Amino acid sequence: MVKKCYYLRNRQNYVKSNQKNTDVLPIKTKENELDISESEKKFIEKTIEPNIFHIEDVLADNACFYRCISNFIHSKEKCISEINSKKKEKTSRRIQKIISKWLFDNRNEMIDELNISVKDFVIHTHNLLDDYDYGNYQGDNLYEEIMKEYLRRYSLFAGDLLLSEYDRWGGASEQYAISEILQVPIYIYVYKKYNKKNGNIENGKIRQNKPEKNVRFELYQVFGEKYLPNESIHLLYKNTKNCQGHYLCLYKK
Repeated sequence: MVKKCYYLRNRQNYVKSNQKNTDVLPIKTKENELDISESEKKFIEKTIEPNIFHIEDVLADNACFYRCISNFIHSKEKCISEINSKKKEKTSRRIQKIISKWLFDNRNEMIDELNISVKDFVIHTHNLLDDYDYGNYQGDNLYEEIMKEYLRRYSLFAGDLLLSEYDRWGGASEQYAISEILQVPIYIYVYKKYNKKNGNIENGKIRQNKPEKNVRFELYQVFGEKYLPNESIHLLYKNTKNCQGHYLCLYKK
């Protein structure tokens, strides 16, 4: 279980429209032809059918993001279920270290689509200013020290239970990094459901890797569309009362 894995400040600066990517455009269904409300039509238009994906869950141990990326990498080799679990575990640990080092090494680079530096993105994604002892550091020196602390923390695998350590979950900054490292687009979806009775859009449910009836996927954020048509990473983000932050793998059928 992890904290919310996205950067809330000025979200629209980095949540791009998916309309340019025909790989994830909404699919026309019989629902579109029925006499339904305008609000439900809009919901259908901005979401996609989940049946274009296979859903695969991963261990919910705070390292779910890195485990999903590991599964994506190994899915290119052969059937993911046949790959030795130790191999996937080793890859997950290596991915976390590669990402954190990349973010540290590129901390002063600007992210054009967000108009902020990498270190700003990392620090605000993980609210590192809230739990860091400022001491005598100020300004740029403070951010440098926080990034050193980030690198130290993330050298420890997120899935290892260390009571004296902070969480090391993968969020928007890590999504951006892996997109740049692998040079692939990465799409993050949430799952929603339209309530016909009250006209509200609500969280849907996923049971045993199957969405319940009328659940649709909404694109939440995306990085790396400049790398199209390279193969994309697709992840489903679960955020409910019982599970406040968990990633699942999505594989195109």
